[in-house]
Amino acid sequence: MLPKHQRIHRTREFGEVVKSRGVRCGCVVVYIDAGSGSGPARVGLIVGRQVGNSVARHKVSRRLRHEVAPLMGVLPAGTRVVLRALPSSSEASSSDISAALRRCFGDLVPGGAA
Repeated sequence: MLPKHQRIHRTREFGEVVKSRGVRCGCVVVYIDAGSGSGPARVGLIVGRQVGNSVARHKVSRRLRHEVAPLMGVLPAGTRVVLRALPSSSEASSSDISAALRRCFGDLVPGGAA
């Protein structure tokens, strides 16, 4: 679970981050904005109706939060990340989601992610 101070809540912030560079890896699109360099790295999720019904969307959200939490440590301070779940994410396993996130973070984060 991600602590409240590590989550993005405001629509404006989501918009700013989504305008930055993004990478599609499997069932997820990851957008990363370097930010101001102060404060903790933060993450926001976009899981739309195309992913499935409410139960499917919440399941995907829980999986995304669980898989991105350990990767937050590799991000520089002030970094903002938005994860957009694609429709295929509802059928993906947790290991598929984890592998996709690691690939995306490796492409976007200077120095890569393990």
